[in-house]
Amino acid sequence: MWLDKQLVLIEGNKPQPKPKGTYDEDMVKKVKSFQSSAGLEPDGFVGTSTVFHLIMKTGSVGPVLDDKKVIN
Repeated sequence: MWLDKQLVLIEGNKPQPKPKGTYDEDMVKKVKSFQSSAGLEPDGFVGTSTVFHLIMKTGSVGPVLDDKKVIN
């Protein structure tokens, strides 16, 4: 859900009330597009470099494992 929220913000869209939380083909396309725009290899894998660039672009504190502790 964190990933979906970050990509929505980067795309300039309004956040959804409840991100879908699935890593489907649509999400892979969004990740690859972001990776290309950030100068990363567009492999669709959300590794440390991709997460780092997402954090830098959005100002997020990064993903968390417990959604009850999410800090916006």
